[in-house]
Amino acid sequence: MMMMRGAGIAAALAVLSLFLRVQSYPPPANCSGAMSKWCNVPANCPHSAQRPVQVALFDTNAERQPRQWRCYDPDDLDAATHTSYVGGTDYCTRDAELRAILQQCWPDWPAPAPSPLPPAPVAPARSTVFTHGEGGFPCIRIPAITLVGGGSGSGGDDADTTALLAFAECRDRIGDGCDVKPSVNNTGKEWVCMKKSTDSGHTWSPTLKFSPPNRNFLLSTTTLRVHESGSTHAGT
Repeated sequence: MMMMRGAGIAAALAVLSLFLRVQSYPPPANCSGAMSKWCNVPANCPHSAQRPVQVALFDTNAERQPRQWRCYDPDDLDAATHTSYVGGTDYCTRDAELRAILQQCWPDWPAPAPSPLPPAPVAPARSTVFTHGEGGFPCIRIPAITLVGGGSGSGGDDADTTALLAFAECRDRIGDGCDVKPSVNNTGKEWVCMKKSTDSGHTWSPTLKFSPPNRNFLLSTTTLRVHESGSTHAGT
């Protein structure tokens, strides 16, 4: 008989524990006084300095984060029973401290499931735009990138498409940062190269090259002129 009774109590506690994982609830009656008294000490919850009627409750907050033990101003709770949070910011999240009081006054009280950890940060995706040696150019230097698009619709099919345009100097020589050897004379041919991405930089088009208007153009920072037609031109 004692074994059956013990098993019944254990089953009831298991069901109660599952219920408490997904519901808001006040402290048990024999702990409510001690927990709310703790909440109404200004050193524990600053809100109680203005209004010492804070209520201990296991519920969410204004950001709808996971339920924890908090000290709430009654105005933030349902008016009828003060047993569920409805809105407002007059509360103090004190989960660990209120759990400790709860365990002291009722050691067998089923503890709520711990709050889930925040998701691990996702590393930003990376893609290589230009690489020395591609397209037959041993040296690709001075990259620049700009976001274009959202035109008036008069410039063809791509006028309203947002895109990233990447530019760089493509040189048929080495040195000047492209090689460990000292820089060689600037006698090789140079072009402005461009690539386009329409998926936020995840993939890039093949390299396009065009001749600059003069050599000094290549030695300064690349700038762009975006015409109303939607076409893009390099300039200084």
